[in-house]
Amino acid sequence: MLATLLPIGLDPERPIIVFHQDHNLHRVELCWVLNCLTLVDKLRQMTTWTSRLAISRNAGSEDEVDESLLNSGLFMHLVLQAAGVLVKRSELSTSYPRPADSRDSGATHVPVGEDQQQHIERTRDLAEIFNHAFPG
Repeated sequence: MLATLLPIGLDPERPIIVFHQDHNLHRVELCWVLNCLTLVDKLRQMTTWTSRLAISRNAGSEDEVDESLLNSGLFMHLVLQAAGVLVKRSELSTSYPRPADSRDSGATHVPVGEDQQQHIERTRDLAEIFNHAFPG
């Protein structure tokens, strides 16, 4: 597994926590709440689902994508991904001892590719929406 983690820039000298998202029921529960708070129009603005649909349908370009073929699992994957990041961040900030050089109360970085930057930005937006809906 270490051979897989090194190319994405993780430092083996620092603590690395690997977890299986499907083992965490809190992620599914938070996903449901976030789905209830997420506007469909915001999800439509995401570029990744159209490119994935185009690939799955062997379309020549994203312009050829027929949105009627979009399934809800692909469309809502962003919300599930956001729930996983937010739940794990919450667990890290409250449950795990942090290294002495830690500058913050929890996880601050999620290693993602450039194509996932839009997902991370939406995750931040969903966290703000959640905090506004459920203050305190």
